[in-house]
Amino acid sequence: MLTGARQKLIEDLAARNGEVVVSALAKQLGVSVETIRRDITALCEAGKLIKVHGGAVSATRPVAESDYQKRRSEGSQIKQQLGALTATLVEPHDVIAISTGSTMEAVAGNITDVEGLTVITNSTGVAALLQQQCRCILLGGQLHPDEGYTFGPVTADQLAGFHTDKAFITASAVGVDGLMTTGIEEGDLARKMMENASRVILVVQSTKIGSRSVYRCAGLELVDEIVTDAHRPLDPQFKKVVRDLGIKLHIVQ
Repeated sequence: MLTGARQKLIEDLAARNGEVVVSALAKQLGVSVETIRRDITALCEAGKLIKVHGGAVSATRPVAESDYQKRRSEGSQIKQQLGALTATLVEPHDVIAISTGSTMEAVAGNITDVEGLTVITNSTGVAALLQQQCRCILLGGQLHPDEGYTFGPVTADQLAGFHTDKAFITASAVGVDGLMTTGIEEGDLARKMMENASRVILVVQSTKIGSRSVYRCAGLELVDEIVTDAHRPLDPQFKKVVRDLGIKLHIVQ
C-alpha cells in the first residue's frame, strides 16, 4: 500500500473509531511500528490527528465516546488474541462472511495477508480494514448511525445471494439456548450469514458466555466452532452442550 493511501486509511479509522493504536495498525497493515509512527507524525503535522500515548486520536471527531466506542476499547487485548487465533481458521481463497462488532474488526485486522480472500460483510469497520487487502464486498442498505453496520431489507436481499465457505459471527451473549444480540436487525443478519455458510465460527469473549441479552437470533446447533478465551471458566453445562453438538472449541490461553 502506498504511503498516501495508508495515511488516508489511518485518518479514516481514527475519524470513525475516535482513536488508533500504533501496534494494532502495524499488524493490521503489515508494516513496521516505525512506519506507522512516521505516518501518525505526518498526519499530526497536517492537523488530522493528535498524538496520545501509544497512538493518536482524531483531531476532528468529538471527544465524547459512543457506547460502541466504549465497547471497542473494553478487552481490546483479548479481542486481538481472539482475532489472531481465528485467523488461523481462514485459508487462502476462502469466501467468508464477517458480522459486525469490535471483535470482528479484530478478526479482520489479522487476515489482511491471506491470499485470494473474498469477504462479505455488513460492517463498515471490517470493510475499511480489508478494502485494499482482498476482494471485499460491503452489503448495502440502511447505515446504523452509531454502530457502523448496514441493515434492512436491501441488506438482507443482497446477503441472500451469497454462499460462503465460512461465516465468522460474534454475539452480545451466548448460552445453552443459543446466541443473543442487542439489536434485532443485527441478529437476523448474523443468522442469515450462518445459514448461508458451509461452516460457522462463533468468536466471543468468555465473559459473554452464560450471560443474556435482548434478542435470541440463533441456536447453537448452527455453530461448528467456537473461539473464546480462558479469562472466565466455561460453565460445565455449556461445555456439555457444546460437546454433545459436536462443536469444536478453541480457547486462547
